[in-house]
Amino acid sequence: MKKVYIVLVFLATFFLGSINANAELKCVYKYDGKELVIVDGQYKSISGNTGSGNTSIIKNISDSNGKLKTECSSKLIGFALKNANGTNEYYLYNASSFKNDQLYKDKKQEASSTTQISIDENVVFEISANTNIKCTYTDGAATLVTVGGVPQGSLNTYDTDHNALKSLVDPSGYLNWKCVDEIKGFYIVYPNGGGRAYYLYTTSDYKNSDDYKKAVERGKSTGEVVYDTTLRKTENRVVEPRTTIDQNLKCTYSNGSIQIIIENGGVKINPSGTNIMLSKSTDFITNLTYCKDYIYAVSYEAYPGSANLT
Repeated sequence: MKKVYIVLVFLATFFLGSINANAELKCVYKYDGKELVIVDGQYKSISGNTGSGNTSIIKNISDSNGKLKTECSSKLIGFALKNANGTNEYYLYNASSFKNDQLYKDKKQEASSTTQISIDENVVFEISANTNIKCTYTDGAATLVTVGGVPQGSLNTYDTDHNALKSLVDPSGYLNWKCVDEIKGFYIVYPNGGGRAYYLYTTSDYKNSDDYKKAVERGKSTGEVVYDTTLRKTENRVVEPRTTIDQNLKCTYSNGSIQIIIENGGVKINPSGTNIMLSKSTDFITNLTYCKDYIYAVSYEAYPGSANLT
């Protein structure tokens, strides 16, 4: 009888099937003293300072790619209508292309045709930083620590050289709520023991920055040397991002013949007689904060003879 082995690989993102998720993903955003709460992609509440007892209303949240159902976007971008009675109506999107939306165009036209309402076209709700999210990175010589996206002083080193963090650029605001795997950038070594200056980015296009171009050009006359660098996240020093998970978190995956159920970190296989080996299954317990769209898997034909998996 042919045996089928499936290996689930460390919280990756593709399995031979689709997801049936039952999870509570909570995203909390702030803007101008107000706090917006979204659960499983659905608007739940907005609270905070609305001014003189006035109220704020979420009219719609456009999420064309369904991202808010699987992870919290770093920002919600949109516009607000300020009505004559003091209420604000927020129209929010998870993409910056909202100004191409017909609804935006209609509301802008409406605001221009009356003095009773006005429009604020640059509303940005940013995800709340969790001060418990500690990210630690190292390139072997320097160690960078951020808490809630904020660098904690200069870079620590293990040698006599003195390093200074000159810049940490995070245009997406990602470090406010999650630790990235790598921080890229460059550092300048100054002549005559002048130390190093690090310029770091959460994007890979740092060579297009003015800081990088100026450093390279300046080095021709000053003797400064520019080096590319990559600081990698240090494992086991990261606090999980701010996502509130229902205690009954259940993720069900299927490829049509085998069903894998992950519930509160435990793994169940249907049909139960199927031969399955889980690789690093404890990672589901420690790292599963919400259901992935897919998980990666590899299936094998029957092994020769009676050899067993180890």
